[in-house]
Amino acid sequence: MTREPTVAVGRIVRPHGVRGEVGVLVLSEVEGRFAPGETVLLDDGRELTVHTSKIYRGGLLVTFDGVEDRETAAALAGSVLSVPASSSPPLPEGSWWEDRKSTRLNSSHIPLSRMPSSA
Repeated sequence: MTREPTVAVGRIVRPHGVRGEVGVLVLSEVEGRFAPGETVLLDDGRELTVHTSKIYRGGLLVTFDGVEDRETAAALAGSVLSVPASSSPPLPEGSWWEDRKSTRLNSSHIPLSRMPSSA
């Protein structure tokens, strides 16, 4: 079974505090992408549901359901957060998403071409 292409929307930078909060580098321009109740995917396919999020020192602090302590949060550090490409807004004509495997996808999420990995 082929998995739907995904779009990276953030990266967990580090744990913050002792209650499971993490700093997230936001890569998405979609407002509300990290609102409570929204879900994101880890590379291994696991789904995380946003419990809380708040702006902090120019970044974003997020808590996810089931991540309740620093140790669990620390294990997520460095993880890329993504969403299915179909949940992204339509792109302007002539634009494309680039998935994490360096495949260009048009606004219908259909691969355009294979790009070199060094691009």
